[in-house]
Amino acid sequence: MVYVSNEIKYPVYDSVIKVVIGDTLQECCDKENLPWEENIDIRFDAYVERVKGIIYIVLRRNNTRQTILHECVHAINQIYNYIQADVDPSNDEVYARDISYLQEIILKIFENETNSNK
Repeated sequence: MVYVSNEIKYPVYDSVIKVVIGDTLQECCDKENLPWEENIDIRFDAYVERVKGIIYIVLRRNNTRQTILHECVHAINQIYNYIQADVDPSNDEVYARDISYLQEIILKIFENETNSNK
């Protein structure tokens, strides 16, 4: 069974994020009609894709916290790319906070969903 979160409105950047969680990435993509590459489950642990203005964070139920953080970085990068913002490595506090904020939200969703199916 695939879980799809409600839309997560990301403050300030006028972006919408959805989390899709399933046993395989392909079933997640099929559920939300997202593009996927052949052998997606062999090639990737998780992935992020912007489709029709929504950023999808696609996760497997067995992903680690490390993978979730990794995908949150990609999602924030998608937002920054969309608003044409550059990250200044000498002054990246806002960028780091954006990633931390998103990770906290995604981890809560992920843990609630994966723990509810035990």
